[in-house]
Amino acid sequence: MRLQRWARLTVTVTVVFTAVWLGTQWLGGGSAAPAPVSVSTVTVQPGESVWQIASRVAPGADTRQVVQQIRDLNGLGSGSELVPGVQLSVPAAG
Repeated sequence: MRLQRWARLTVTVTVVFTAVWLGTQWLGGGSAAPAPVSVSTVTVQPGESVWQIASRVAPGADTRQVVQQIRDLNGLGSGSELVPGVQLSVPAAG
């Protein structure tokens, strides 16, 4: 069976892609999975910002990192407005 040029190219690209993908899966791809974070919930108070909540729930931690964790846990963007009374997931102290 003789394959045409485009068919050989397709087979070659598929084999190379599969080999690279398998290699990254077996070798870990150089990235470690993030450590699991235990969470608790807080209720947003009127006028409260993510920064203030992060300072309150993790007073000894880097507030910037805690703010990012809160945004990640709740799917918040950098300009997201907080609504009073809403419950947010936050990293648990400990």
